[in-house]
Amino acid sequence: MQPPNLREAVNNMKVGDISGPIDAQGAWYIIKVDDKQPSQKATYENVSDEVRQHFMYENAKQVPELLEELRKQANVQIVSETYRDLQRMYGDPGAMPVFGTDSDLSVPGAPDVELPAEPAGEGQ
Repeated sequence: MQPPNLREAVNNMKVGDISGPIDAQGAWYIIKVDDKQPSQKATYENVSDEVRQHFMYENAKQVPELLEELRKQANVQIVSETYRDLQRMYGDPGAMPVFGTDSDLSVPGAPDVELPAEPAGEGQ
Protein backbone atom coordinates (compact mmCIF):
# COMPACT_ATOMS: atom_id res chain seq x y z
CA MET A 1 0.00 0.00 0.00
CA GLN A 2 1.39 3.36 -0.98
CA PRO A 3 1.84 6.06 1.64
CA PRO A 4 -0.78 8.83 1.17
CA ASN A 5 1.72 11.58 0.26
CA LEU A 6 3.34 9.35 -2.37
CA ARG A 7 -0.02 8.49 -3.91
CA GLU A 8 -1.01 12.17 -3.94
CA ALA A 9 2.25 13.16 -5.66
CA VAL A 10 1.80 10.50 -8.35
CA ASN A 11 -1.85 11.45 -8.94
CA ASN A 12 -0.86 15.10 -9.50
CA MET A 13 1.82 14.26 -12.07
CA LYS A 14 1.39 13.99 -15.84
CA VAL A 15 2.94 11.44 -18.19
CA GLY A 16 6.62 12.32 -18.65
CA ASP A 17 6.89 14.29 -15.37
CA ILE A 18 9.76 13.59 -12.96
CA SER A 19 9.19 14.42 -9.31
CA GLY A 20 11.59 15.97 -6.89
CA PRO A 21 12.61 13.90 -3.85
CA ILE A 22 9.55 12.71 -1.89
CA ASP A 23 9.84 11.56 1.75
CA ALA A 24 7.31 8.81 2.37
CA GLN A 25 7.44 7.13 5.77
CA GLY A 26 11.21 7.44 6.10
CA ALA A 27 12.04 6.36 2.54
CA TRP A 28 12.88 8.76 -0.27
CA TYR A 29 11.49 8.45 -3.79
CA ILE A 30 12.01 10.15 -7.14
CA ILE A 31 9.23 9.21 -9.53
CA LYS A 32 8.97 9.35 -13.30
CA VAL A 33 5.53 8.74 -14.79
CA ASP A 34 5.82 6.68 -17.97
CA ASP A 35 2.15 5.85 -18.39
CA LYS A 36 -1.19 6.29 -16.67
CA GLN A 37 -4.05 3.83 -16.92
CA PRO A 38 -7.44 3.87 -15.22
CA SER A 39 -7.71 1.58 -12.20
CA GLN A 40 -9.31 -1.83 -12.72
CA LYS A 41 -11.11 -4.08 -10.32
CA ALA A 42 -8.96 -7.12 -9.52
CA THR A 43 -10.26 -10.44 -10.80
CA TYR A 44 -9.42 -13.84 -9.42
CA GLU A 45 -7.74 -14.85 -12.67
CA ASN A 46 -5.44 -11.80 -12.53
CA VAL A 47 -4.36 -12.11 -8.90
CA SER A 48 -4.65 -15.81 -8.02
CA ASP A 49 -0.93 -16.57 -8.53
CA GLU A 50 0.12 -13.53 -6.50
CA VAL A 51 -2.29 -14.40 -3.67
CA ARG A 52 -1.09 -18.01 -3.65
CA GLN A 53 2.57 -16.94 -3.47
CA HIS A 54 1.85 -14.44 -0.70
CA PHE A 55 -0.07 -17.07 1.31
CA MET A 56 2.73 -19.62 0.92
CA TYR A 57 5.36 -17.05 1.92
CA GLU A 58 3.42 -15.96 5.01
CA ASN A 59 2.62 -19.51 6.15
CA ALA A 60 5.82 -21.32 5.19
CA LYS A 61 7.81 -23.02 7.92
CA GLN A 62 11.34 -21.84 8.52
CA VAL A 63 14.10 -24.33 7.63
CA PRO A 64 15.16 -25.13 11.24
CA GLU A 65 11.52 -25.72 12.24
CA LEU A 66 10.94 -27.93 9.20
CA LEU A 67 14.12 -29.95 9.83
CA GLU A 68 13.17 -30.50 13.48
CA GLU A 69 9.71 -31.73 12.43
CA LEU A 70 11.22 -34.08 9.85
CA ARG A 71 13.72 -35.47 12.39
CA LYS A 72 10.88 -36.26 14.81
CA GLN A 73 8.91 -38.07 12.09
CA ALA A 74 11.88 -39.97 10.63
CA ASN A 75 12.22 -43.69 11.25
CA VAL A 76 15.78 -44.44 10.21
CA GLN A 77 17.06 -48.00 10.29
CA ILE A 78 20.65 -48.76 9.40
CA VAL A 79 20.70 -51.99 7.41
CA SER A 80 24.36 -52.06 6.43
CA GLU A 81 26.60 -53.90 8.89
CA THR A 82 29.33 -51.40 8.08
CA TYR A 83 27.36 -48.53 9.58
CA ARG A 84 25.48 -50.22 12.44
CA ASP A 85 28.23 -49.17 14.87
CA LEU A 86 27.23 -45.57 14.23
CA GLN A 87 23.78 -46.25 15.63
CA ARG A 88 25.27 -47.89 18.73
CA MET A 89 27.73 -45.00 19.16
CA TYR A 90 25.21 -42.21 18.75
CA GLY A 91 21.93 -43.89 19.64
CA ASP A 92 19.28 -41.20 19.42
CA PRO A 93 19.50 -39.35 16.07
CA GLY A 94 19.36 -36.12 18.06
CA ALA A 95 22.73 -37.02 19.56
CA MET A 96 24.42 -36.96 16.17
CA PRO A 97 26.86 -34.05 15.90
CA VAL A 98 25.96 -31.05 13.79
CA PHE A 99 29.12 -30.00 12.05
CA GLY A 100 30.12 -26.39 11.71
CA THR A 101 30.59 -25.10 15.27
CA ASP A 102 33.16 -25.98 17.94
CA SER A 103 30.46 -26.80 20.49
CA ASP A 104 29.15 -29.60 18.26
CA LEU A 105 32.45 -31.45 17.89
CA SER A 106 32.01 -33.67 20.92
CA VAL A 107 29.08 -36.00 21.49
CA PRO A 108 28.26 -37.26 24.98
CA GLY A 109 28.73 -41.03 25.18
CA ALA A 110 30.67 -41.27 21.93
CA PRO A 111 34.15 -42.81 22.10
CA ASP A 112 37.11 -40.47 21.83
CA VAL A 113 38.88 -40.81 18.51
CA GLU A 114 42.46 -39.72 18.00
CA LEU A 115 43.32 -38.53 14.54
CA PRO A 116 46.68 -39.66 13.13
CA ALA A 117 49.40 -37.05 13.20
CA GLU A 118 49.93 -35.21 9.95
CA PRO A 119 53.07 -36.40 8.16
CA ALA A 120 55.92 -33.88 8.19
CA GLY A 121 55.95 -31.50 5.29
CA GLU A 122 52.22 -31.79 4.45
CA GLY A 123 49.75 -28.99 5.06
CA GLN A 124 52.47 -26.36 5.51
